[in-house]
Amino acid sequence: MNPKFMFKLSVVIFALLSLVSCRQDVEPDYDYISFEMDGNSIELKAEYDSFWNTYIKSTNQDQLGLVLQDENKEMLGQIYVLDSDFLNKTLPYTIDKQREVLLEGYAEMSLINLTNPVDTLFNNNDSINFVGYSYEDFTLTINAFEDSVLSGDFFGVLKTRTGKTKNIENGQFKVKIDFK
Repeated sequence: MNPKFMFKLSVVIFALLSLVSCRQDVEPDYDYISFEMDGNSIELKAEYDSFWNTYIKSTNQDQLGLVLQDENKEMLGQIYVLDSDFLNKTLPYTIDKQREVLLEGYAEMSLINLTNPVDTLFNNNDSINFVGYSYEDFTLTINAFEDSVLSGDFFGVLKTRTGKTKNIENGQFKVKIDFK
């Protein structure tokens, strides 16, 4: 082949690869919950289709459950949204302690330590599993719902039964929802 042609082709390929690799703010194409805690960035994701990421709607109630884990399978993150009726709300829709009644929406987030025995899970001596509630100091906002993909952000304080706290900042989620 012609060396000049090969050189030009190499330059074009390099330029295209450089453009593709310089893209910023690209969301992952998988389900995720990400946040910052204790100065660390944490990402929880689903490695397989899960019945946990489910939206259930009935006449007087709706319930959304998102459950994902970290890469090392040491932490399970759960976000529950109850009675928000977000499909009929103008988005973004924020669920926090400013809601006058729980019927306008309730949210909670739990972080479960998978490396310790289950018998400690949320009993009175539990100092390793954290939970935050929207009626206390946890805030969740549903920002968008398009093509069965729900996305939003969250922040707040999660606590153990023994009083330890974790501050969650810059939380985001994007999950494809199964309707039941």
